[in-house]
Amino acid sequence: MKFRNKLTITCLLAALLPGIVWSQGDGIRFEKGLSWQQIKEKAKKENRYIFMDCYATWCAPCKLMSDSIFTKKEVGDVFNQKFINVKVQMDKTAKDNEEIKSWYEDAAAIAKEYGVMAVPNFFYFSPEGKLVHLFVGTTSDPKQFIEISGKAFDPSTQYFTQMEAEIKAAGNHPDSLRKLAKKATKNNDGVNAPILTNAYLDATKDLFTKDHLMFVDEITGRSADKGFAIFRDNAEKVDAVVGKGVAELKVAKIILMEAGAFNFMADNSKPDYAAIEQRIRSVMPDRAERMMEMLKLHYHLQIQDYDEFRNLMDAYLKKYEKQLYPVEVFGYVQMTLFMNNPEMHQAALNWSIAALAENGSPQNLSIHSGALLKAGKKADAIVTMKKAITEMEKEKGMEQVIEAWSQTLAQMEKGEL
Repeated sequence: MKFRNKLTITCLLAALLPGIVWSQGDGIRFEKGLSWQQIKEKAKKENRYIFMDCYATWCAPCKLMSDSIFTKKEVGDVFNQKFINVKVQMDKTAKDNEEIKSWYEDAAAIAKEYGVMAVPNFFYFSPEGKLVHLFVGTTSDPKQFIEISGKAFDPSTQYFTQMEAEIKAAGNHPDSLRKLAKKATKNNDGVNAPILTNAYLDATKDLFTKDHLMFVDEITGRSADKGFAIFRDNAEKVDAVVGKGVAELKVAKIILMEAGAFNFMADNSKPDYAAIEQRIRSVMPDRAERMMEMLKLHYHLQIQDYDEFRNLMDAYLKKYEKQLYPVEVFGYVQMTLFMNNPEMHQAALNWSIAALAENGSPQNLSIHSGALLKAGKKADAIVTMKKAITEMEKEKGMEQVIEAWSQTLAQMEKGEL
């Protein structure tokens, strides 16, 4: 009993005293009880770099890093010696403790200032509090994570230091700005990606070409991005170049994501449809109904409720027959190609036939070929894939795609698919 009382008192003191370092066994020790400003002051005083883990409660890869990498002794030995370590929860839940709640304001400021685009997101700051390095993603190798993080100490390998030099050298040249914007987006660099994207868009005279719009699509991931407004406000012009429905679907995807609609993908939990719809209606009331129907399609596909997905899809296509977006339909058809479900394959073929009548592009022909094959129509699938290759050969710079499709065709003909 005395031991239990001592333990209780110790735990209470640990919860009350500021600046305590909480350990994960032999792994990384993360600071507790300090604000972001206090963390920076401590780093400056001790002349140590800061490692910041930005995570979300729904993020499975975040949990993987926390459980499988941060707990390793070799990782802890390096990080506890060289860094001041801090965890920042980017979302809010009803289960949040007082420590997490005390960081709500700081977390929001960090997300805004440093543009957290995805999680798990790892920031590295110099002892002076300057953001110098970034890593977004996961690794199952502790040594690789140590190596990636070690780049934060050398200006020649620090991501942000190198980007700063490259941006300065790029000037206002559109091609250089485009390459850097693509690099920043690929690295989930929320600091430079918006700035470079806007600079590129301002420096480009004619945005409404297929090449430019495909690039804008690639680098636009938030409603705050300038590209979002291009798709939202110029839907007809965009669709005339890249295909019917592309602009609408781009806007819908971003709005749904920012409304938290896809959080269910972490654990298959049923979305709070009412709350999500309310958020969407506050932004785009005229598109909320269709977006909610899209969300329900994604959800039932994710949880592998194929019967309900098929019913919803049939109703969706019937309802929006006159506003059918082939690019959307073929996206769903493509997902069914990986299923072992004959009824779904037959339904997908019917959807594919309807969408192909609207847009028979080489990409759509290739997907339709897969739908034919899955539905047991091998001969038709081969003919369609040959047609897709022939049509794609008319376009420039598609050699890799043509090679991949040719390999698929050969496998079809040999009966390997």
